[in-house]
Amino acid sequence: MRERYAIIVGSGFPTFTDGVDGERVTTPYGEPSAPVRRMSFGPCEVLVLPRHGDDHTLPPHVINYRANAFALRSAGANAIVALNTVGVVSKVRTPGSLAVPDQLLDYTWGREHTYSDSGDVPLAHVDFTRPYEGALRRSLVEAAKAASVDLVDGGCIGVFQGPRLESAAEIERARRDGCDMAGMTALPEAGLAR
Repeated sequence: MRERYAIIVGSGFPTFTDGVDGERVTTPYGEPSAPVRRMSFGPCEVLVLPRHGDDHTLPPHVINYRANAFALRSAGANAIVALNTVGVVSKVRTPGSLAVPDQLLDYTWGREHTYSDSGDVPLAHVDFTRPYEGALRRSLVEAAKAASVDLVDGGCIGVFQGPRLESAAEIERARRDGCDMAGMTALPEAGLAR
């Protein structure tokens, strides 16, 4: 099967979809954050969805992650690249670095993390041992190398509730837990996409 990619854009990309019309996709989980756009990058057409909404008003803890992932799948995506702006926790990372992480730690609460939450949907256990492993991740890393883009290959994102930024004690705990970055939206997004 040919890959059909989607991109979920976040805080660091507020004008990514400006001027591009989108299509509202209805889901059984409610409304997605924004219409799904079909955009071209060179010869590739991708589906694009701003996770915080077109007007960037949805904070991380109220994003309808299930509707977003479901809408992209319904529109034809079978692989998702999520662009995130994160804070640096580890001293081996520097602000402005581009990274493709390979692990997550969840410090959030109250978010819908599954599609298997009712008798209407079969129970599905999702292997999340390596949340970002696979052909898409390898392709991103290889493409960065081929383009001579300075990229950190690997790292763990500590996912915090938001929208407030983390306290110094929370960042220190994340550092002790092995986190390299601190963000607010990688979960449940990655699990639902998986």
